[in-house]
Amino acid sequence: MPDEGGQSERICSNDYKCKLKQYPIKVKLNPSNQHKTLQLSPSSIRINQMHGHNKMLAHALVVTSISFSIGCTPNRTTNPVATKLEVPASKAEVGDVLVNTQSTEVILTSAFKPGQPNGLYDGGVKAITKTGETFQYEVNAVCSMPGLPGWPDYDNIYGKTIANAEEAGKEGGNTQWQLLLRFNGEVISKGKENAPSWAQRLAQNLCRKGDFDDKNIEASTS
Repeated sequence: MPDEGGQSERICSNDYKCKLKQYPIKVKLNPSNQHKTLQLSPSSIRINQMHGHNKMLAHALVVTSISFSIGCTPNRTTNPVATKLEVPASKAEVGDVLVNTQSTEVILTSAFKPGQPNGLYDGGVKAITKTGETFQYEVNAVCSMPGLPGWPDYDNIYGKTIANAEEAGKEGGNTQWQLLLRFNGEVISKGKENAPSWAQRLAQNLCRKGDFDDKNIEASTS
């Protein structure tokens, strides 16, 4: 029989088992990390003149339908950011990454000049931290070889800050930091300031040591 508003109908047998007509409804879900509007069915169920048992059953059906609908919502995944590979200094061009650590990328901004003794001079690099800070440096490296008579038992890297890449190599001296990387593993700091955290790995790249040894590079790319 019709309800008071004349808009819904229930049909009940003698044992009060009623058939309910269901209508679609929109449910808005607004989690903190996404904004979606889900179309859920059944939606608003008007239940008039029903016994308590049937009302509870109808509410349970609505909650169950909402739960299943939410469970079927696809998860959003974020693609991992690709890590830029370190380029051997012998093959690097301006703009290539020479060093990539957990905190900093060191990018070639001005080509190094080969010179005597065995070294690379007046190169420009740009250090970009993962927090977005940028610093410009002039860097020099004097490389040695283990066991050669008359050669030092260390590689030598030193540098200073500059305002831009064009200043690399324009003025000599004024070294701010320096590292001696002895072949027994000892690292000696010789400068007015502490060397940047990436300086040791840059020296390995420039002097073809460690991961940047020609044999290791060939093995990793073969």
